[in-house]
Amino acid sequence: MRFIGRTEELSMLERHFSSDTVRGCAIYGRRRVGKTTLIDRFCEGKPSIRFNFAGSEADKVMEHISEDISAYTGDGFRRIAEVMHNFDDVVRFLESLDPEERTVVVMDELPDAIALFKDVPASLMRYMDGRMKRQNIFLIICGSSISAMTGELNNADRPLFQRFPVQMNLRPLPYREARLFHPGLSEEDRVRAYAICSGIPLYHEMMSAYDSVEDGIRRMFLGRVPPLYLESRNLIAIEASPQDTHMGVLSAIGNGASDLRTISDAVGLSKSRCVCVLDRLILLGYVEKRVPYGKRRSKVAYRIKDGFMDFCYSVLAGNESLLDMDSADAYGILKGRIETFYGRRFEYICAQYIGSTESCTWIGGWWGKVPIKENGRLVRGEDGRALTEDADIDVVAEIGGSDTAYVMMAECKFSRRQIGVREIRELMHRSEAAMMGGESIRYMLFSRSGFTEDAMDLEADRPDLNIRLVSLKDIGKWAESCEKK
Repeated sequence: MRFIGRTEELSMLERHFSSDTVRGCAIYGRRRVGKTTLIDRFCEGKPSIRFNFAGSEADKVMEHISEDISAYTGDGFRRIAEVMHNFDDVVRFLESLDPEERTVVVMDELPDAIALFKDVPASLMRYMDGRMKRQNIFLIICGSSISAMTGELNNADRPLFQRFPVQMNLRPLPYREARLFHPGLSEEDRVRAYAICSGIPLYHEMMSAYDSVEDGIRRMFLGRVPPLYLESRNLIAIEASPQDTHMGVLSAIGNGASDLRTISDAVGLSKSRCVCVLDRLILLGYVEKRVPYGKRRSKVAYRIKDGFMDFCYSVLAGNESLLDMDSADAYGILKGRIETFYGRRFEYICAQYIGSTESCTWIGGWWGKVPIKENGRLVRGEDGRALTEDADIDVVAEIGGSDTAYVMMAECKFSRRQIGVREIRELMHRSEAAMMGGESIRYMLFSRSGFTEDAMDLEADRPDLNIRLVSLKDIGKWAESCEKK
């Protein structure tokens, strides 16, 4: 698989590797995010030995560990296998090393070792506190179970507490890096690919094998044996139990449920049990909890954060019967849902753009009630009160310090129609309802299809309105400028 991005992560590892005081690093993150690939790149040109503890059978795992040791030492596999039976034997091997040049030791999928062998954290602690202090070794432990890794590393009653002050929670690639997997695509299709693959290198690599995003969807998600659709189910089966309950919560959110009561009712769970499931999905990076900007920050809403899971549970879930159809026909039926999905995921790229180009102290969104207006006038009911409707602002960001602070209100449109003055006025109207009072407001509008002449004239002729229009071409230039830094 191609190695793309991760400049900051590699720089951090190199800095600590060269340090006289840092002895190791813990790396964790969701499955498929590229932890092993990052470690492989970091180890290039360095003496290293890597142990992968992935597996459910202790004998098989130790057989693979013996192969790793044999490859490192040049000793015969059989002789090594005779004395390698458990984790303590691995530690004894490490204690026997005396490398002149600093050597990287990698323990991949350490949570699996903890599940297979006795007293793994305690054995590792004793090694780190003893012999390792006198060795020229840089230790990396790695795992895909975020809860297991953080629990072992950060709970005060666990042996490894404070042994790994350097920890890296490896996140999905940002848009500016992930788009490099698709050099032959237009910026528009790169946005679509990112919406689905969500910065997960393996999925971008798989989708990049096709000439268009549509073809990739038909091959990877539709048909009788769709590999990536099945992947979404397998991830939940591995990481969350009971599987059906967690999938049910994802499906409920994918179908539009956003508050705790609606989600719990849809799945048939008590609120307390539903919170536990949501917390687990948040920890895995699949769901996020949001609060709106302004006075009603206590109004919590949930949405699917991971684009891959969002596609599977908002577009495909509930439409499994389409998998028996020709993939082209199935795509045609789902096209409307897919376009809606792209529009929703476009917001994440726009948020990254704002976060990269502005000094954000908080970034989120807003939703609530806004007064209905017709021809610039409030619409009132029979009782004289102004009528309201539900509305939202895609991205809201608090920018700058106390003296230069302002709030950025942004709308993101991934439609075929150009954005005009009407959409600008609508954003301003919604912003009035969202403001707490006294803020300095600026406006940013993102558009897949560009802007009308009237909208561009308004931006140019009324600098006092603080309007900024951002096209896909602008997003491409921003991404390319980030690559050169």
